[in-house]
Amino acid sequence: MKIESLENKTLSNEHKYLVDNHLLRSRDREYKQTKWRHITKLSVLKEKRDKISTNNVSLAGEQLKKWVVNLSKYKLSKNEESVLAKGLNFAVSPNEIPKEDFIVATEQACSSLTPAVAADLRMKVAQTIGNKKPPKSNVSKEERQALYKLKKEPDILVLPADKGKATVVVDKKEYIGKVSDMLREEKTYGKLKKDPLPSINDS
Repeated sequence: MKIESLENKTLSNEHKYLVDNHLLRSRDREYKQTKWRHITKLSVLKEKRDKISTNNVSLAGEQLKKWVVNLSKYKLSKNEESVLAKGLNFAVSPNEIPKEDFIVATEQACSSLTPAVAADLRMKVAQTIGNKKPPKSNVSKEERQALYKLKKEPDILVLPADKGKATVVVDKKEYIGKVSDMLREEKTYGKLKKDPLPSINDS
């Protein structure tokens, strides 16, 4: 049947079935293609991760000082220096699988899928996270405790270096003071007459 002949006409049940069936197949095909692309990307990332291992970097003596620069009055322990030397982009393995996060993400994805595909996705995700165990820790128990202690330390800030990949530890009060001095430089910065955030949020 030509498209021109369908103008201003109501589709028959047979044609409705064909259209619905076509849409369902298209969505399923798109879902499978997207899934395949994500699996491929994940495989590539895993290969790169295996080739570049942070744990292979020497973190002793002078080499450690190149990765961690302590400009604060706070005295870093060996474990604190060790975990900071891994870099600010280093992801510490979780103690448990974040199942709630996976469930929320799955439900968001299911909202754009057909009921059948959504149900299949939910089942596969449930099976996957139900059988998975937390990954092997990529830091020692002492390093994990040191990281927790650093997070709770109120008088320091851990920042990336302006150049290179070093991690810098500075006194929070001194850092805020230097930033405030910079902002008071009238030749570089000007004080706003009003808060621009409301107009930005409304746009």
